[in-house]
Amino acid sequence: MTYGVTRNGWFRNGAAWYPVSGEFPYVRRPAHRWERELGKMRAAGVVIVATYVFWNHHQQPEGAWDWTGRKDLRAFVAAAQRQGLLVWLRVGPYINAETNNGGIPDFALSGARSDDAGYLAKVNTYFAAIATQMSGMFVKDGGPIVGIQLENEFPEGDPAHITTLRRMCADHGMVVPYYTVTANSRFEKDTAPLQGAYSYRGWVGGGDTKPGSGFIYGTDEWTANTDIGGALYDTLDYPRGFCQLGTGSPMRGADRFLVESRHVVAHAYDSVGRGANYLGYYMFHGGTQTPGLSGDWPLTYDFQAPLGEFGQTRDSYRHYRRLHTFVTTCAEELVRTRITRDPDQILDPTQTDECRRVDRVVRVPLPAHGRPGARPVGRERHSQRAVFAPVRVVALPATGPRARRPTSRTRT
Repeated sequence: MTYGVTRNGWFRNGAAWYPVSGEFPYVRRPAHRWERELGKMRAAGVVIVATYVFWNHHQQPEGAWDWTGRKDLRAFVAAAQRQGLLVWLRVGPYINAETNNGGIPDFALSGARSDDAGYLAKVNTYFAAIATQMSGMFVKDGGPIVGIQLENEFPEGDPAHITTLRRMCADHGMVVPYYTVTANSRFEKDTAPLQGAYSYRGWVGGGDTKPGSGFIYGTDEWTANTDIGGALYDTLDYPRGFCQLGTGSPMRGADRFLVESRHVVAHAYDSVGRGANYLGYYMFHGGTQTPGLSGDWPLTYDFQAPLGEFGQTRDSYRHYRRLHTFVTTCAEELVRTRITRDPDQILDPTQTDECRRVDRVVRVPLPAHGRPGARPVGRERHSQRAVFAPVRVVALPATGPRARRPTSRTRT
């Protein structure tokens, strides 16, 4: 199996591939529940399970490692492989994830998130431990691990630090086709940025009521400027995709709200329409935090995700599954498309009276004189635009005396 990527999309064995990934934090569900829950994700059309690796759960205190029970990362990855899933490890070391110190143990905080020699020595020990646990589990060895995310949401960071972390991974044999960062991080070449966007923002007081540009507009019609800090790179140089497309939100204190599936699912459809060729959800499966390691967040991490804290299936699950059927079935067509924007696009996020529009189009050659029976179409006669959008049109046939008129139903 070979993997590749261009600025236009992702490829597997030379063919266009539309990855769909979902976050499932292994330490937040009992190990004996993993297999069944991973199977539910696969049934929803998810093909990659993504998870942070929680350094502060595995090494606490320094020198004491725990890879057992719900911390048995190798068993989790093996369960994913049995369910036919690939794996994307988000190794950090900093991961946020609403856990203490963003996942960095207390003893490693000095010089953290930099090329400080003392910090890197501790990270080296951490990466070595992951590599030992994951031996033989990378796609190059026939395993399911296809990608690694380095660091997390690091706009103030040094790009050279990302390169250092990548080199350290490779030195320990953690070699994968794809190395990524969250798009609001600074990085050097050979690393792919993936975006984040949320309809609900539980980390903002009251869940936030301001318009979100990640949902309705962006300067290039897709960038999530208000969610994880925007893009610190030329978006035309990299494939468009997400690692943190919100399916809900964490909540705490008096900030409690109901996540409506029609909003979060519409966000995913909107993202496909604006050119995303990778859907990566945060979270796809909720869970329960470890006491003492949840920072100032509650123990529940349900997230109102498609699969809840205890495995319950929400309404959004079936709607996501329909979209996933579309994008994976039409991967070849979607990857071939290019984005065209409305020259009069609306950039004011508070302007909601008029519809915003962006097209995914592919140019198809036409005969020199156009289609049979059609007159030439001037300067455009050599090409036409075929628009691909995630819609389904259903015509109801007329049958019998009580038949209704044929109608069209468009689901977006």
